Amino acid sequence: MGGKVGPKSMVWDRNRKKLLILHRDYGIIALDPKTKESIVLIDTYKENRFNGPDDLIEDSEGNIYFSDPWGTSVSNPTGGVYRVIGSGLSRKTVKILDNLAFPDGILISPDESYIYVGELGTNRIIRAFLIDGGRDTLFPHVLLYFDSAGGPDGMAMDVKGNLYVAHWGSGTVYVVEPQKGQIIEKIVIPDPEGLNTTNVAFGGSDNKTLFITESAKRTIWKVKVSNLGMVIPPEK
Repeated sequence: MGGKVGPKSMVWDRNRKKLLILHRDYGIIALDPKTKESIVLIDTYKENRFNGPDDLIEDSEGNIYFSDPWGTSVSNPTGGVYRVIGSGLSRKTVKILDNLAFPDGILISPDESYIYVGELGTNRIIRAFLIDGGRDTLFPHVLLYFDSAGGPDGMAMDVKGNLYVAHWGSGTVYVVEPQKGQIIEKIVIPDPEGLNTTNVAFGGSDNKTLFITESAKRTIWKVKVSNLGMVIPPEK
């Protein structure tokens, strides 16, 4: 995978056999870890290149949702969120959210009725209803504004639907209750210079360990949490 900008995020596919890798230059790549074979699944929308994809998630039906933020900002809110359905020649990409200022982390609620997007440019989390089997969204609205400098980057979710938001610029992971948008916990990186918390993921033998990446010092941290992490994509 050459190119001037590398992979941004990855998840297992629903069969747990291939990694779906979101690459800023190449779009969505499916990689077989055993054979090392990789193929590009999606790299254009209506024959145009993406701005630069950043984060992705897959639902229980195998549909892929991803954010496309690069080059967008508060003064140029042209970022979007896309949904990919089908496979092979029948694969189709649909834009389901538009006019966003650097949409970054992306999550789907455990019952797949909501989609959450971290909009870094405006320092907020946007929530929208997923309708028509996830083919579209309804009533995008603000779940939460953060009061610290920077903005939300990568996100993870526990089995209760709480959002774990890596907040770039504050060195903090905010744990957010999903209905009222209340911050119920703050996990602060124990390094005063480690402000650029960029991504989070659950793991460990009990799936109660939260791994946190921090790009300013190029470090990875881990912390035990109370709830199990949600399996992504969710098992049917």
